[in-house]
Amino acid sequence: MRSRSLPWALGLLALSCARAPSSSTSGAASLEAPAFSSANPFAQPSSLQYLAPQFNRIRNPDYRSAIEEGMRRQLQEVDTIARQTSEPTFETTIVALERT
Repeated sequence: MRSRSLPWALGLLALSCARAPSSSTSGAASLEAPAFSSANPFAQPSSLQYLAPQFNRIRNPDYRSAIEEGMRRQLQEVDTIARQTSEPTFETTIVALERT
């Protein structure tokens, strides 16, 4: 009997921990990220060891705009691969997708 009640207890615990989305969000999540520009610390390759970013220059809004720009570029590369007019091959599809 005890082993059967464990999944139910865990399920109820998970449900009780979940929060319903609120219509009035506050904090950093509701802030609009600035447009991605060359001023963003993630816009240029780092000159530091291991290409580590200069953390002292990064602000919280920089992450969102850089991530969104990266996703935009990734989707553009995938779209370019998908729109090829040549016959698809392993090199022009799988390898190309792995490089994106």
